[in-house]
Amino acid sequence: HQDGAQDGAGRAGGVEVKALPAASDTRAVVARRSESCDDACLREGFACSLQGLRALNNCESLKAHFACAAGCEASEGTDQPAEVVPDAAEKWGPKRCLKTSGPVSCVGKHE
Repeated sequence: HQDGAQDGAGRAGGVEVKALPAASDTRAVVARRSESCDDACLREGFACSLQGLRALNNCESLKAHFACAAGCEASEGTDQPAEVVPDAAEKWGPKRCLKTSGPVSCVGKHE
């Protein structure tokens, strides 16, 4: 995620994938509800990387970290890439993975 507005569709309860620099590669940290990439990475002792987050912003990478049982699609929002939580309202696509078609952000989060 980068600077920008939340998903105009109002996706409910997205769980964000967090990218962080490790020794020589990018690792993923899954954020909790209402937690930004920055916060999730700090919780694990790392720092969010926009480059790493961009690398995770595709369906193949999302499927490596989430079930994506309802599929994967492009969307927009600073709380993405993400998987919509299983208990979200049906209209928001529970268990659907979302890759952002906009810029990525380490500070975006779903409220």
